[in-house]
Amino acid sequence: MVQLFEYKHRYGLENYSFVFPFERGFDSKDSTLWMQQHWAQSITLSVAYVVLIYLGQKLMESRKPWDLARPLAYWNLGLAIFSIAGVLRMTPEFIWSISGNSLHYSMCTASFAQGVTGFWTEMFAMSKVVELGDTAFIVLRKRPLIFLHWY
Repeated sequence: MVQLFEYKHRYGLENYSFVFPFERGFDSKDSTLWMQQHWAQSITLSVAYVVLIYLGQKLMESRKPWDLARPLAYWNLGLAIFSIAGVLRMTPEFIWSISGNSLHYSMCTASFAQGVTGFWTEMFAMSKVVELGDTAFIVLRKRPLIFLHWY
């Protein structure tokens, strides 16, 4: 197996004044192994996504658009809160990484893969699956889908 990053646990957790228990124990090697063992699920999910978009549009052809303003506002609020939390938790490592470290460190050393930053990096990657739900709002509101939503 090809190793893409140098896995170095470069710090204790001194960049953070508070660390949640679920962040403290996060190890990216476990999640990487899980991803490698379950890669086919991403293909299944992608195919289901495209099929559901197509079927959803066909189902909505003869129906009125749904009024989803309130659920969409809650959906977007949830995603915004999640994104803000991720930024707040990732910022200390980002600042440490760019202030006084080499480009090699910033790009090739996976200091972001452990602990707090590892957890939030993983959550960001997994949130892409949740964000596919944005398309359901578009389809149910009978709005046009752009190329980005299909691919």
